[in-house]
Amino acid sequence: DDVEVLEGLNAGDRIVTSANFLLDAESKLASASSMQAMMGRIGMADWQMRGAYEGKMEGMDMGSTGCGNWIPADQALAVGDGTNPVIQAVNECIRVTNLAGAILGGPWSLQSFFGVASTVSVCDPRALFDWRNHRFIVIAITCSAPYTSKVAVSQADNPLGGWWIYTFSSISSTGAIMDYPRLGQDHTATYPGSGFAGGIYIAYNLFNPGYVHEEWHILPKGPMYAGGGFS
Repeated sequence: DDVEVLEGLNAGDRIVTSANFLLDAESKLASASSMQAMMGRIGMADWQMRGAYEGKMEGMDMGSTGCGNWIPADQALAVGDGTNPVIQAVNECIRVTNLAGAILGGPWSLQSFFGVASTVSVCDPRALFDWRNHRFIVIAITCSAPYTSKVAVSQADNPLGGWWIYTFSSISSTGAIMDYPRLGQDHTATYPGSGFAGGIYIAYNLFNPGYVHEEWHILPKGPMYAGGGFS
């Protein structure tokens, strides 16, 4: 059937009336090539671009043994490159599995993991894996007094091994309640005397009792990965 075009085209303009998937597929291949080049520039050239892991595993939820039945569960997940590679945390517990989903450790309460009293609520976990230094980083906040943030760094790439635990209070609003923690890292920042380049970044909202502001902590990996102190 004929279609009359009343505006938007000029005489002699070229129009596409049909196309096929090849154009989109070529675009995806180009994007993958660009991603591979970018990974090479940041020191990950030995990593291969692979499709998503096709297996599946039974996840942990807030109703699992040792958890607090919190809604929402606030899940945190980090996958490393060792033999015990998967950490999953929810309110208020944490466990370690392999890629097939077999439970290797836990679930443990976040209270026992961070070494606090069982009467203290520990919630809102976040986790990531530092692939350059082969360390796991897990953070959470205490959702009951005394209000603090907790940071755990693994002593190796095995989350079933030892951890260094750090506790931070608000530096800008004494006694403030923390909420909605965020976790990040970099591999390039340098700190005097640090054996590892890069920092750990945590942030959260403060309420005392109403909203105060957002607070950030920029923490050096070097002393933390060695279990040392810093200021």
